[in-house]
Amino acid sequence: MNEQDSGASYEFSTEQNSVFSSLASAMKVVGIVSCILGALSLLPILANPGIIFINGPQAIILLVVGVWTTRASNSIKAIVDTQGNDIQHLMDAMSGLSKLYRLQRALMILCLVLFVLLGLFLVTVGGAFLSQISQVAN
Repeated sequence: MNEQDSGASYEFSTEQNSVFSSLASAMKVVGIVSCILGALSLLPILANPGIIFINGPQAIILLVVGVWTTRASNSIKAIVDTQGNDIQHLMDAMSGLSKLYRLQRALMILCLVLFVLLGLFLVTVGGAFLSQISQVAN
């Protein structure tokens, strides 16, 4: 495969670079805010270490999402700021976004499973509780 086939020297147009620049800027803000929120989520743990199981996972997820989003934004910004390697920068950004969305998909599946399990638990416990209440009432 020669250099032209690999896309190594491809350059996006000025209009396309404008879209990439806008996207990189928005992603950078989201990534930084996510990191800040993740760090802030850790602060209550200092006052009450017992909430580490509540705030800890939330903080870690926010920090990871923030770092991955910021890294992907840097790759997208590099499309605009450099010459001769646009496709590689785009693929680097896609790789980072792929990790980010795989994490989000896994977390959504986990939440769905936990929601179903909680629902089953509440139906079971609620049914037993209602049964006891009806026996007491009679």
